[in-house]
Amino acid sequence: MDPHLSEMKIKELLDSKVTGTELLEIDAHLSECADCAERTAAVAGERMPVLGPAIDGGSDDHLPYETLESYLDSKLPDVEREIADVHMRVCEDCKGQFEDLSALRAELEAENRTDPHLPKPSEVQESPRKTGAGGSRAFWRFLVPAFGVVAVVIAAAFWYVNSGRESAGPGPVTSPVPTLSPGGSLPSPQASETSAGPDEQAVPTPMPEIAASLVDTGGKIEVLADGRITGLKDSRFEGDVRRALLEGKLTVDGTGSDLRQGSGKLMGPGEGVPFALSSPVGLVIEASAPLFRWSALEGAENYRVEVFDERFNKLIESPDLKGTEWRASKPLPRGQVLRWQVIAAKDGNSMRSPTRPAPDARFKVITSSNAKLIGEARNAGRSSLLLGIAYAKAGLLPEAEKEFSSLVRKNPNSSVARKLLQQVRSRR
Repeated sequence: MDPHLSEMKIKELLDSKVTGTELLEIDAHLSECADCAERTAAVAGERMPVLGPAIDGGSDDHLPYETLESYLDSKLPDVEREIADVHMRVCEDCKGQFEDLSALRAELEAENRTDPHLPKPSEVQESPRKTGAGGSRAFWRFLVPAFGVVAVVIAAAFWYVNSGRESAGPGPVTSPVPTLSPGGSLPSPQASETSAGPDEQAVPTPMPEIAASLVDTGGKIEVLADGRITGLKDSRFEGDVRRALLEGKLTVDGTGSDLRQGSGKLMGPGEGVPFALSSPVGLVIEASAPLFRWSALEGAENYRVEVFDERFNKLIESPDLKGTEWRASKPLPRGQVLRWQVIAAKDGNSMRSPTRPAPDARFKVITSSNAKLIGEARNAGRSSLLLGIAYAKAGLLPEAEKEFSSLVRKNPNSSVARKLLQQVRSRR
């Protein structure tokens, strides 16, 4: 008997022609079988294309940071949570970002426990609820028999369209900023309206001069001559934004350039490199539980990954692997330069890559404070300027270059945007 759903059965499912026990069996099968889940998603996407980006894990469509954070805080409605579950089953990037966010939350909770002056994690946020048969799937199995699969698809499509519009949002509306009165206080609206006599014409309050501005995602960010900033959605970035726009300067962590010295030798077989290591090599990375990749060694029976700290203490080791990639099974220390190698078993012998005289395969996971800063930037409307600033501080220079390149495209005549981009490129 074919263990997978037939094309006819998928169509019957989407046409609400499957009910009762069989529907529950199919629902359970889809939660375990990625192949059938993807095929079902593809057919649903053809019928309602707007669902495509939400369920097929396309490279240009990922779950917003706000969605991942709400998922972790158990604040997503059940239908949205189900869609996020499906997306993360087929999108490694979003799955990795969610796992890293979970790890960061755990680290911050641990720090809170060590400092009695900080609020307890339970006072700030709820613990993430478990998914699976007892979590969001319970709602799914209740909703489907009651309203039919088509109702769920329509609800998912409605959520996707509206969440996309809400996340984009209208551009910020900049209200006129009144000038300060001689005493240093802002004039009240009443005073402005009644200052003119009955036979006098009221004079409009002049706008402060704009010292610098950039068109960003969602609107324009301006620094006024008196130092105030308009269009900024997170005041915690005011100092960095003011320095970037007025002086064209960034704080850039250049650790990656040191890590990359000699790293190119590890990308292809050579002396001390019987088989190439792909990633992470010579990089500063965001995920504390990264995905390790390497090239296959002809005739190898299995592989094992080992990760070491700065003093060459082994931190983590994989089981014997048949494939050429492995995601770390636990978070690695942040803010440290780490090393890794792969041991291949072939013809009863062990072959390590890399070995001397080849350089070590090194990488660094960003600090908890920088990870938090990046999360705040993502939460502030996906601003290219704020993300570029946060990535540059953390040493994620390829990511920072991407954001500042976007700013240059939006501001083709801006010397400030080009200067920020050049600073990042010069440190890579």
